[in-house]
Formats: sequence, structure tokens, C-alpha cells
Amino acid sequence: MKCNLFTKTSPQRIYINGVGEKTYVTVSRSGTLKVDSASRDKAQIVAAVSEHIKKYLPDIPSSATTLFEALKGIPDVSVSDAPIQEPMARVNDVVGNLKMENIRYKADTLERVHLSVDHREPEELKQRLAVLPLPNFSVETLPLGDIRAVCENTGAELIIERKTTADLRVSITKSDRRAHSQTERLHTYQQERAAEGVLVKVIWIVEGPAGIYGVLPNTNQMAGWVNYQCAISEQYIVESFSTEMTAYLTAKFIQGFFERELTIKIRIGGKEIRHTSDAPTSPSLLKDRGVTHAHDFQNFLMYMPGVSRKNVEAIAAKAQNLSGLVNLSEEDLIELPGVGPKTAKTIRAFVTGNNI
Repeated sequence: MKCNLFTKTSPQRIYINGVGEKTYVTVSRSGTLKVDSASRDKAQIVAAVSEHIKKYLPDIPSSATTLFEALKGIPDVSVSDAPIQEPMARVNDVVGNLKMENIRYKADTLERVHLSVDHREPEELKQRLAVLPLPNFSVETLPLGDIRAVCENTGAELIIERKTTADLRVSITKSDRRAHSQTERLHTYQQERAAEGVLVKVIWIVEGPAGIYGVLPNTNQMAGWVNYQCAISEQYIVESFSTEMTAYLTAKFIQGFFERELTIKIRIGGKEIRHTSDAPTSPSLLKDRGVTHAHDFQNFLMYMPGVSRKNVEAIAAKAQNLSGLVNLSEEDLIELPGVGPKTAKTIRAFVTGNNI
């Protein structure tokens, strides 16, 4: 059975992974076992988990630590006829195919990328990420996000905010609106770094077998939250079935974000799935590796009107970052190769907002 011991409550809680949402076990000093769950099918889950534990552990340990070790040695829970059974089957099927050892990073990634995990994250997540072939790994207190990967050379940064489905629901609906304040802080940080010409990508991984659309009372409300995150706040939401899958996704996101390549092509039915952009604009789009964007300043400039392959290198070299670009006059721009009076006026109008 996969579980995590949480020591910051009294009594200490042992969370059971893959069984509903926030299903946990506590034990009193007298050996009284209690199972609780935040799932909608609470009664059914509590009954199934309780019976399963008592079946394999007729003598319940009175210590949470001893019980935790004992629970890890018994088979997974099977909840008969429960609505969560199909997602759980999917979890077992997907997670069983995840191979962390198959992930290979380039030499530059190994040398320059520093991966850190917040110390409050589950031990399973920290342990799984610690085995990645990234020598620059640490567990620390992070000011933003739960997982952070940064390239010491470019400053490019990947921030992952991990939430269980139960945690996300509470953080959205509780009066302190914690999820909203987290989103705003992350968005502000993205803007601050963008002004320096550095890309920060934020991904929210929502972890739970039932999926994100069971988080809020109805689908419309959850769709509204996804809209707020993705279209308004420019952050991403990804589903994960379990902590193990979260670790695997994190490892892959690090690879994709910093290397901009798929090391293993996607194959369906033995056929390789390829895509070549119809109108590549970024200087990084020179080969088909499943890549669409690079996270350098040149690529940022390519989204602006008036900027093209003919002048992007000169503009990037002159401006250095977004602040430098704002300070360039039309005369400064005209002096650059590939920039004429009309192009300079177009770029200047865009960065000052006069074209709106």
C-alpha cells in the first residue's frame, strides 16, 4: 500500500495514496484505528479501507510510525462497486508504465539546472526527484511554488505548484482565497522576470485519481478556474493521478523546458507522430524535434510586430532585455540592420502602447 506519514498533526496522519481524496488513517495510543476521507464517497471508502487494514493487520500498532511501516507492506485497497474504481484502475495502469530511469538529460542540463523541492512536500515526491540524474538538487524552503528548476546560465525558471484535488478545492473556496493569492504572486513574479528578459513558466499539477473537474461543485465553476489560470494568468494546469506520476511529469517538464526537445518521439501504433510548423517564426525553429518555442530574448521579440529573422539578432543584442527595448528610441532602432523608419515606428508604438 502506498502511503505518506504526516507528522504535523495530533494524532499523526497516514495518508493513503490512490484511494479517493485525502484518505488518511490515525491511531490512538490505545490502538484505536480511525479512517477518514475528504471524498464524496466517504462512507464507502472509509468502510473499505478499514476492513482492508483489519484483514491484513488484526493487531493494530499503537504507534503511527509502526503502523505506517506495517501499511506499506500490505496490498493496495480495492473498493468494490465504488465510483472511484475506474479512475483507480486507470491510475494503476498509467503509473505502472512510468519509468524514471528512462529519462536522460543533456550535459548542459546536468551542469546548469538546479532542481529544488519545498521541504513540506511528501517524502515520496522528494525521494523520487532525488534519484534523477541532476547533481544540483536540494530540499529547502521555497518562497514560490513547491518545485523549482532554474538554469544558472540563462536564468530561465520552471515553477511547479503541486496541489491535491482536495487541497485545491479548499484553497479556492476558503475565505482566505489562498489559491487566488498564489496565482497572483506567481503572475507578478513572471512579469517582473519578463521585464528582465527572462522566461518563467508556471505549471500547476493537480493530483488526484478523480480528475480536476470533480474539484468544484459543477463543471462550469471548474472551467471558470481553468480559464482564470490559463487564459488570464498565463499559467498551466496539468492533471496527475498520483505522487509518483507528479514526479515523472516534473522530470519530463524539466527536460522539455530547458532542452526544448523530445528525446523520444511520440509513437502511436508503431508510427512516429511528427509535426513541422507551417509558418515558423522563431529563430529556434530550425529542426523538427517536437519544439515550438525557445525561452531566450530573441524568441520573445519574435512575437512583436516589426520584428523578423532579418533584424531580431541586432535588436536583441542592442536591447538586452525588455527594459532596454522600452528605452530604445526610433532613431536607435533605425541604426540597426534590417530596421527601417516604418519598422522602427511599428516597434516603438508596440512597446509604448500607442498602437492600442
